[in-house]
Amino acid sequence: MSKTFSRKDRHIRVLNFEPGSRPCFIIPGTGGKCHSFRLLGRVFRNTCSLYGLDMIGTCKGEAPIADIPAIAAQNIAWIKMIQPEGPYRLIGHSFGAYILFEMVRQLEAAGDMLDFAIILDQALEEVSNPPLGCSQADFMMFLAQGYFESFKIIAQPYPDWVLTMKAHIDTLPPAQMMPYVAAYIGRMIPAVAGKAEYFSRLINLRFYNDTIAYRPSGRLQSPVVLLRAAKNNWQDMEETLGWSNFADHVTVKTVPGNHYNLMKGRNVIEIARDIKHRIAESEKHKHYFSAV
Repeated sequence: MSKTFSRKDRHIRVLNFEPGSRPCFIIPGTGGKCHSFRLLGRVFRNTCSLYGLDMIGTCKGEAPIADIPAIAAQNIAWIKMIQPEGPYRLIGHSFGAYILFEMVRQLEAAGDMLDFAIILDQALEEVSNPPLGCSQADFMMFLAQGYFESFKIIAQPYPDWVLTMKAHIDTLPPAQMMPYVAAYIGRMIPAVAGKAEYFSRLINLRFYNDTIAYRPSGRLQSPVVLLRAAKNNWQDMEETLGWSNFADHVTVKTVPGNHYNLMKGRNVIEIARDIKHRIAESEKHKHYFSAV
């Protein structure tokens, strides 16, 4: 297996590379990027290759895919470039768990097998296009505020031109909002133009993902492992967080941390230990796979 990809494959992030191993593939949350899994990649040294699948929309000039089955189909095309045949090993965090569910459905329908699908702290239930309680522009700017302030692109108290910018955003369709914001900030603060363009892409992707509607259906035959964060409150949902409604084989384990820091510090060690255990179990029952 080669870890070198052409530019058209720039969404495949190599987090760890172990020649001859059967890889694991990670599907990220609404932010669309797998950079937060770099520590997990280091922990996986001498275990197996680990790949992250950054979403369409994270790279310059891309429009996000606003449909979970289509995102899943794109991910399957990417993983088959690396591992043409199963069994596959998938890991999905947060919103990525919905994409993982749809990937497993499509893989099973095509006759492909999976060793396991690991869910990092996410319930499985119908997601409706949420009533925002505000305009699309207001929601987009709410997301932008968090990104731009966190990464010191712009800070409060905002300059007067922000109000002028916001007034124009209210007249635009969602697809044009963040490109306009990036260009406007770039004109007003040239020193942060590059950062503004980059984070505007991520904000735009987050907006698309946060407003996708999806209704899970069917049943998965592959083993599903749900790793529930100990400090996350799922509002008294049942133990499997709805996964047993759609999968025949669900195992649940509680892991340290909350929904947002699962991949930080010592929490990663515990999660990696459990994933490695699942890998060892699968290796006992299946022939060793030599990746291309």
